[in-house]
Amino acid sequence: MPATARHHTPISWSEQSTPASLPIHIQDAVPSPAAVHRLRLMSALLKDDDDDAEQITEEELRRALSRGRGSSPGDDSITYAVLRLLQQVPGNPLLRLYNLCLHDGCVPRAWTSSKIVPSFGENLTQSFRVPIS
Repeated sequence: MPATARHHTPISWSEQSTPASLPIHIQDAVPSPAAVHRLRLMSALLKDDDDDAEQITEEELRRALSRGRGSSPGDDSITYAVLRLLQQVPGNPLLRLYNLCLHDGCVPRAWTSSKIVPSFGENLTQSFRVPIS
Protein backbone atom coordinates (compact mmCIF):
# COMPACT_ATOMS: atom_id res chain seq x y z
CA MET A 1 0.00 0.00 0.00
CA PRO A 2 1.45 3.39 -0.90
CA ALA A 3 2.32 5.64 2.03
CA THR A 4 -0.18 8.26 0.86
CA ALA A 5 -3.08 5.76 0.95
CA ARG A 6 -2.51 4.46 4.49
CA HIS A 7 -5.09 6.84 5.90
CA HIS A 8 -7.70 5.28 3.57
CA THR A 9 -7.99 1.96 5.41
CA PRO A 10 -11.43 0.62 6.39
CA ILE A 11 -10.59 1.20 10.05
CA SER A 12 -9.76 4.86 9.47
CA TRP A 13 -12.89 5.28 7.36
CA SER A 14 -15.06 3.72 10.06
CA GLU A 15 -13.46 5.98 12.68
CA GLN A 16 -14.17 9.00 10.50
CA SER A 17 -17.73 7.86 9.79
CA THR A 18 -19.12 8.25 13.28
CA PRO A 19 -21.77 10.87 14.07
CA ALA A 20 -19.23 12.58 16.32
CA SER A 21 -17.04 13.30 13.29
CA LEU A 22 -19.79 15.36 11.64
CA PRO A 23 -19.99 19.16 12.05
CA ILE A 24 -22.03 20.23 15.09
CA HIS A 25 -24.86 21.76 13.01
CA ILE A 26 -25.21 18.43 11.15
CA GLN A 27 -25.11 16.43 14.40
CA ASP A 28 -27.94 18.58 15.76
CA ALA A 29 -30.05 17.90 12.66
CA VAL A 30 -29.55 14.11 12.74
CA PRO A 31 -31.86 12.40 15.24
CA SER A 32 -30.47 9.83 17.65
CA PRO A 33 -31.15 6.12 16.98
CA ALA A 34 -33.59 6.08 19.91
CA ALA A 35 -35.49 9.05 18.45
CA VAL A 36 -35.62 7.39 15.03
CA HIS A 37 -36.93 4.18 16.62
CA ARG A 38 -39.61 6.14 18.51
CA LEU A 39 -40.68 7.94 15.33
CA ARG A 40 -40.90 4.67 13.39
CA LEU A 41 -42.95 3.06 16.15
CA MET A 42 -45.30 6.06 16.35
CA SER A 43 -45.67 6.08 12.57
CA ALA A 44 -46.44 2.37 12.50
CA LEU A 45 -49.00 2.71 15.28
CA LEU A 46 -50.81 5.52 13.45
CA LYS A 47 -50.65 3.92 10.00
CA ASP A 48 -53.53 1.77 8.75
CA ASP A 49 -52.61 -1.85 8.21
CA ASP A 50 -52.77 -2.52 4.50
CA ASP A 51 -50.90 -5.78 4.10
CA ASP A 52 -52.53 -9.19 3.86
CA ALA A 53 -50.60 -10.67 6.78
CA GLU A 54 -52.65 -12.29 9.49
CA GLN A 55 -53.61 -9.75 12.12
CA ILE A 56 -54.97 -9.97 15.64
CA THR A 57 -58.59 -8.81 15.64
CA GLU A 58 -60.24 -6.55 18.19
CA GLU A 59 -62.41 -9.46 19.29
CA GLU A 60 -59.38 -11.73 19.83
CA LEU A 61 -57.67 -9.06 21.91
CA ARG A 62 -60.82 -8.43 23.94
CA ARG A 63 -61.22 -12.16 24.68
CA ALA A 64 -57.55 -12.55 25.62
CA LEU A 65 -57.65 -9.58 27.99
CA SER A 66 -60.91 -10.74 29.54
CA ARG A 67 -59.21 -14.01 30.52
CA GLY A 68 -56.44 -12.14 32.32
CA ARG A 69 -56.81 -12.23 36.06
CA GLY A 70 -56.24 -9.29 38.33
CA SER A 71 -52.71 -10.53 38.96
CA SER A 72 -49.84 -8.41 40.14
CA PRO A 73 -48.24 -6.17 37.53
CA GLY A 74 -44.87 -7.04 36.05
CA ASP A 75 -41.72 -4.94 36.10
CA ASP A 76 -43.47 -2.38 33.90
CA SER A 77 -46.24 -1.87 36.55
CA ILE A 78 -48.95 -2.44 33.92
CA THR A 79 -51.97 -4.48 35.04
CA TYR A 80 -54.68 -6.19 33.00
CA ALA A 81 -57.03 -3.39 34.08
CA VAL A 82 -54.77 -0.84 32.37
CA LEU A 83 -54.56 -2.99 29.22
CA ARG A 84 -58.35 -3.28 29.14
CA LEU A 85 -58.67 0.51 29.43
CA LEU A 86 -56.31 0.95 26.47
CA GLN A 87 -58.87 -0.79 24.26
CA GLN A 88 -61.14 2.22 24.73
CA VAL A 89 -58.58 4.66 23.31
CA PRO A 90 -59.57 5.71 19.76
CA GLY A 91 -57.60 3.78 17.17
CA ASN A 92 -56.87 0.97 19.67
CA PRO A 93 -53.10 1.59 20.02
CA LEU A 94 -52.68 -1.63 22.02
CA LEU A 95 -54.03 -3.71 19.14
CA ARG A 96 -51.80 -1.81 16.72
CA LEU A 97 -48.76 -2.44 18.93
CA TYR A 98 -49.49 -6.17 19.15
CA ASN A 99 -50.01 -6.40 15.39
CA LEU A 100 -46.77 -4.48 14.80
CA CYS A 101 -44.94 -6.99 17.00
CA LEU A 102 -46.60 -9.86 15.14
CA HIS A 103 -45.71 -8.34 11.76
CA ASP A 104 -42.07 -7.60 12.68
CA GLY A 105 -41.60 -10.86 14.57
CA CYS A 106 -40.20 -9.26 17.70
CA VAL A 107 -41.39 -8.07 21.09
CA PRO A 108 -39.90 -5.67 23.62
CA ARG A 109 -37.34 -7.39 25.85
CA ALA A 110 -39.31 -6.44 28.98
CA TRP A 111 -42.20 -8.65 27.78
CA THR A 112 -40.02 -11.75 27.82
CA SER A 113 -39.01 -11.75 31.48
CA SER A 114 -40.91 -12.59 34.63
CA LYS A 115 -40.43 -13.20 38.32
CA ILE A 116 -41.73 -16.44 39.75
CA VAL A 117 -42.61 -16.54 43.44
CA PRO A 118 -43.55 -20.05 44.57
CA SER A 119 -46.17 -20.47 47.26
CA PHE A 120 -45.12 -22.99 49.91
CA GLY A 121 -48.08 -22.69 52.22
CA GLU A 122 -48.71 -20.99 55.52
CA ASN A 123 -45.84 -22.46 57.57
CA LEU A 124 -43.08 -20.42 55.89
CA THR A 125 -42.31 -16.85 56.87
CA GLN A 126 -42.55 -14.01 54.38
CA SER A 127 -38.73 -13.72 54.25
CA PHE A 128 -38.55 -17.01 52.35
CA ARG A 129 -40.96 -15.83 49.64
CA VAL A 130 -38.65 -14.01 47.27
CA PRO A 131 -38.59 -14.05 43.46
CA ILE A 132 -36.35 -16.74 41.98
CA SER A 133 -36.08 -15.54 38.39
